[in-house]
Amino acid sequence: MYRIFDDKGTKAIRQVEIDLATGKILDGPRILTYGTGGRDVEGPHIFKKDGWYYLLVAEGGTGEGHMITIFRSKELWGSYKSAPTNPIFTNRDRANEPIQNVGHGDLFTDSNGNWWLVCLGTRPANVGFKQIANLGRETLLYPVEWENGWPIINKGVPTEEVNLADFPKHAAALDNKQKVTEFIDDFNEDKLRPEWLTLRDALGNNLTINDSCLILRGNDLTISDLGTAGFIGLRQTEHEEVFEVKINDKKSNLNAGSFGIASLIDAENHAAIMIRKDNHGFDVYRDQQIADIKLNEKIGHLNKMPASFKLINTKETKTFSVDDGEKEVSFTTNAIHLSNQAIAALNTGDIAGLYAR
Repeated sequence: MYRIFDDKGTKAIRQVEIDLATGKILDGPRILTYGTGGRDVEGPHIFKKDGWYYLLVAEGGTGEGHMITIFRSKELWGSYKSAPTNPIFTNRDRANEPIQNVGHGDLFTDSNGNWWLVCLGTRPANVGFKQIANLGRETLLYPVEWENGWPIINKGVPTEEVNLADFPKHAAALDNKQKVTEFIDDFNEDKLRPEWLTLRDALGNNLTINDSCLILRGNDLTISDLGTAGFIGLRQTEHEEVFEVKINDKKSNLNAGSFGIASLIDAENHAAIMIRKDNHGFDVYRDQQIADIKLNEKIGHLNKMPASFKLINTKETKTFSVDDGEKEVSFTTNAIHLSNQAIAALNTGDIAGLYAR
């Protein structure tokens, strides 16, 4: 990893040899490279090929300047020389490409001896003159060829799709084509499917599955608290996406609390539509926090227990609604409020889920 090792904030990749049994330092730390000049040189991987030690690193931060660079040396401790075409993989100067923020990669071989790169990137949406991403960083896979002792990744460009006709040997290794399907959970199994996430810890007895229903019990924590609130959600995986929850009114019980659905990107940035019981039905509230701005206002009323909650995601907006079968109450907020760009490119992406208090 990189280390700041002087009072000017200089960063570099340093190497240390340790005794695996005791953790004692045997040699180093020694500087291997300062990188090519990009900020935050980090994420190093070293591998050996054809008598050379190759050092693969990330530079440029995790935002628009992210890139992959590579160096090599005949000796493990260096000196390491930069590839003549560094950075070897980046879209920092290709704003038109659907994949952005490409970096943090590693090279490996498959069982047929083909070389591949696995790395991270994001798929921002174009909204006016802005690019915003409500999706988290995703894992990308690209074919690699070698020329003159250096790797060439997907002809040098991080594209959204790879034309495998250009890489027939790599294509032969991909015999299990990925199928993207809608996520529908009827809770017919005893255990939760692995796509579901809670905040920071398990919910224990506050989360159960019974007779094809997920039962979520609220607690006194909110999403803004740094604890395990009554929330369970799914990652947003597309900019155009619908999250819908069906309510079983025969098994639902609302006392002094409230429940609904929420979308969040971190503890200080979320939006939710919540219902609260009164003497004449259920009041509907818009509960939203964007940094230090908090909003909790009544936006409508339902006469009956809701039949469903829905969140409609688009590139520009998020629309929250609740429906009791006769009446619908909704509100819309801008998607940029819960984007990576709004919170300094943390690349976590949004999670939509059930929220009980």
